[in-house]
Amino acid sequence: MPARSPWTAACSWNDAGWIYVLLPAHDTLCVKFDCGQTISTRKLGESTSHEPRNVPMRPRRPSPNARGRGGGHFPSLWHQGERIKNTIGALPQLMVSDLAEKIRGLLPKDGSTLGNTYLIRSLAVQPEDYLKARAELEDAGLIVRGVGRGGTIRLARPVAEPVEPKAPGGVKEERSLYDPLKRWFDKVWGVEYKPPDFYTCKITGSPAGHKRRSGKWSRPDLAIVTIASAEFFVPSKTLEVTTVEVKRYSELDVVAVFEAASHGKFGHQSYLAVEWLEEKDMDKPEASSIATDVMKEAQRFGVGVLQMRPRGSEWDVQEVLEPHRNVPDPEDCSGFIEQVFEDHHKQIRNAIK
Repeated sequence: MPARSPWTAACSWNDAGWIYVLLPAHDTLCVKFDCGQTISTRKLGESTSHEPRNVPMRPRRPSPNARGRGGGHFPSLWHQGERIKNTIGALPQLMVSDLAEKIRGLLPKDGSTLGNTYLIRSLAVQPEDYLKARAELEDAGLIVRGVGRGGTIRLARPVAEPVEPKAPGGVKEERSLYDPLKRWFDKVWGVEYKPPDFYTCKITGSPAGHKRRSGKWSRPDLAIVTIASAEFFVPSKTLEVTTVEVKRYSELDVVAVFEAASHGKFGHQSYLAVEWLEEKDMDKPEASSIATDVMKEAQRFGVGVLQMRPRGSEWDVQEVLEPHRNVPDPEDCSGFIEQVFEDHHKQIRNAIK
């Protein structure tokens, strides 16, 4: 059940273009609108050269022939009821202090919580000042307290972010992206590993129409094993497992980042490869919100991002974010190699010697 607004639903307007909202304290705030925009606000009884009059008890649709100041705006206001409702929903900010409004501005719009300790530190305020401002927001019904170390708060009525439409087109099956991506790795990475070093890239995604027997998020779409020699005073060899999760443009969301990050259990570095159809590259400030969200989460989890653009019959692959190096459990890493690269066991053992 959504949080109940501290404002009553009873609103009305008169021939001067004023709307009245009854407050919980039985006071009345007078808000003037002009084509859906707030012009001014005041408490009823304050002096004004445009004292409202003839306030109806219930909302009514004004006559189309209304005349006088504000009369011509009534049909527009009536048809813009959604805009009026949204503006009224934002009015409680007029009733709280600047600090309370700053606290409210820091809270995530999606309804996620933030800790009290974090907010006090971020705002650089005294705890007693913060608690007083928090009480204002709570009394106004704008926030809800939660549990957690030190306590948390969240918005009482989360604001849904507008969903941007995705560009049309794209491949019909994710699997059609595997071969072009493997060819890119073979061309860009493979040439760097000459004997006695070792490189192999394998498509490990499930065939079309088949579910992964090992479970969701348990196996990447591509996997790479590299073994490189280093000539120091003490010669050494480094084995690395790189995993790649592939997503079609139409299926892209932040969950893809979490899926790629889960492969860090057995891989040294993880990539998310994305079919990208938008004009702006994913790492540009002008990119869409989905690109911004994916890049933000990928950076947070240390996942690299590969952008795949169709160029006729070919694909332009760009690394738009480098991955962080993981230190997987040796047993998990060895088990993954043994299971996935069973046809390369002998070559890997020879290269690692």
